[in-house]
Amino acid sequence: MEWRNVGVDLTIVAYNQIFSATNEYSNGLLTPAAYPQFALTTILIIFIGIVVSSTSTLKQGASLSKPSNDTPFSINRTFEDLYLALQSYNFQILLAVILVQGAVSGIALWYPRWVL
Repeated sequence: MEWRNVGVDLTIVAYNQIFSATNEYSNGLLTPAAYPQFALTTILIIFIGIVVSSTSTLKQGASLSKPSNDTPFSINRTFEDLYLALQSYNFQILLAVILVQGAVSGIALWYPRWVL
């Protein structure tokens, strides 16, 4: 199992193992007793992912560059940094994708069902 496919793998395991059909419920998703097991499994996978990712990045801290000066915080400097970030084409694309995804998610979530 690769880490990039954990979400897909969890879904497959959940449908086939945790939410499998029983005599009482032909649709396993309706089985109330399966949800605590699903929650525990999900919590364990998330916890393991957090531990692995955080411990693997601890080694990278030593190679990060140190701040060049000790300038105090100022709101003007914050806006200058924001302006500088917005000049980056990659950041512009990232921001546009995040805004579009958020808008689409919001429309899909709040769009009245009777219209569909």
